[in-house]
Amino acid sequence: MTNLDMPAHKLVRNALLGKRFLEIIQDAIPRGSELDAVRLAWVTITYCETPNDRGQTPLLSVDVNSLQRAMLQCAEVGLEPSVGGACWIIPRGGKATFQMGALGYIELAMRAGARRCWADVVYEADGFSIKRGDSPGLDHELTNSWHLPGRNLDFDHRRLISIEEGGAGKALGAYACVELEDGTVIWSAMSESELSMARASSKSKDSPAYKNWPDQMRIRSAIARASKLWPKKMKIVVSEDNASPAMLERLQAIETEAAKSLPEAKPQGGLDAILEENTPQEPPKLEEPEADFDDVEMMQDG
Repeated sequence: MTNLDMPAHKLVRNALLGKRFLEIIQDAIPRGSELDAVRLAWVTITYCETPNDRGQTPLLSVDVNSLQRAMLQCAEVGLEPSVGGACWIIPRGGKATFQMGALGYIELAMRAGARRCWADVVYEADGFSIKRGDSPGLDHELTNSWHLPGRNLDFDHRRLISIEEGGAGKALGAYACVELEDGTVIWSAMSESELSMARASSKSKDSPAYKNWPDQMRIRSAIARASKLWPKKMKIVVSEDNASPAMLERLQAIETEAAKSLPEAKPQGGLDAILEENTPQEPPKLEEPEADFDDVEMMQDG
């Protein structure tokens, strides 16, 4: 059976569970991470095979090579893709693309040595002030409580209820703060107009994430901006365009080899020709990752 008549889900599984591909994934995972290549592969497969809110599975129809690259990028930052989680794999123009989420940036900051990291969206009903000068800082006070209509604990603010109606009103901007080991707090704030400009310049500006989790995308932009001010040792280098050149070179080598083994068909994915005996047939039992946005502030244990 060639990749032309192979079922989409089997094509994806063969591509992501090939022995040599998993070796590359394992080498890409950061040292000390609890993540392993087989688990990441099955999490990614489950992610691809789970229907969206329209009952569709678009990631099963993307170019398999691009899906491999997206999974490789997940491996390099040591994060698992999940809906509304630390990172996503998004179908765009027939290809899979990697995208970092707000919680992903926060987790990477904590790994890099931050004592704590927090972020939020400012709404019209809030009290908010920024202080410049020799003691810069910001102050955010929530008016009334978290339980305002349209301001739920899950940070879902798609229902923008006006202040007059007892709601939080419109979003005014977002901010992100990180506390270093010495107690120094580095922060950055972005107005709603700046957030809109950041989205307009992004390759992911049409991502469904902006519709489904608008506040998380605002927070994501604020954290990405704040990370530019962090100390060098904490710099988070995340490329949403491609994986590292060294890993890509290894991946391209086995893609070329796999393509040569299919002379009768133009391969859509590089690793779908790998023999089935090299593919684990049953997924390990995985705990379903929770997409929980309640804890935007993440503190280092101990």
